Amino acid sequence: MGMCKSSAFWSCNCLRFVVILALAVVLLVASPHGVLSTGKHKQEKKEKIARKVYITNDPVSAGVFNELTKAVISSTKNLEDLSFQVKIVKSNPKVLQKLKNDFMPLKGMRRASVWYKPPKIKVEVKVGSMTLTEKSDGIKRSLSVRPLRYKKNESSDERESASLLDAYFGLLTENIWQNYVVKSASRAQDGRSENCTVCFSLGNKTSGSHNCVIDMSDMKLLKINQYDSSGVLQAKYVYSDHKRYCDGFWVPRHIDIYNAKSELAASVEYVDIKVNAGIRDSIF
Repeated sequence: MGMCKSSAFWSCNCLRFVVILALAVVLLVASPHGVLSTGKHKQEKKEKIARKVYITNDPVSAGVFNELTKAVISSTKNLEDLSFQVKIVKSNPKVLQKLKNDFMPLKGMRRASVWYKPPKIKVEVKVGSMTLTEKSDGIKRSLSVRPLRYKKNESSDERESASLLDAYFGLLTENIWQNYVVKSASRAQDGRSENCTVCFSLGNKTSGSHNCVIDMSDMKLLKINQYDSSGVLQAKYVYSDHKRYCDGFWVPRHIDIYNAKSELAASVEYVDIKVNAGIRDSIF
């Protein structure tokens, strides 16, 4: 009798375990976040995030921004990949030391290499004996430091969007505003050209904001102002010496970086620029 009860007990518990395990497997496969998610689910999740742009309710700003987005897509339609080297041509160590910027570690930088294949970007910076590598697929960012074996991954909801790396390098693509809230977009005449200013942020209380100034006549990124969460200016990036590639995509070959007092912190130049050279996916 005792054996019958014991057998019934174990049979019942085994059955419960099998049912729970089966339900867990079903939930994992069905969920796009699950470990056993199919490639299709992952692709759908990636596309959903990559296309997320929040636009202000102001109809005038929304109209200007939509027009800008169409022009940007048109200017980058023939861009497949891009690579270049970054070198510092002028720097002010005192200003650099206090500069709050998210561009790259300019202090002590010997050189940097950039590979870009929309929406992926990889930046490799040599600082002294260390190599800092930052990667982004437009959704996530990762940072590693050799030979320290340091590595950190960030989602697009942490610190700032992975897509902003494009903007800092002066690359005007539709990825710039992904996962951001576009607060305003306005147009104004500046001499013979018409400029568009776009203000965007992550939309939370702790994040700062950015103002991009774009030449609408030929889709050049001219300037970025970086602000903290209180709206105080932190840094200014001014892009110049643009060169046109692949029927409409402009690459700035010179960047001047200033602090809030308009003191020059550093000037950098791009050299060895290669466009549509066929960058392998394994680079990223």
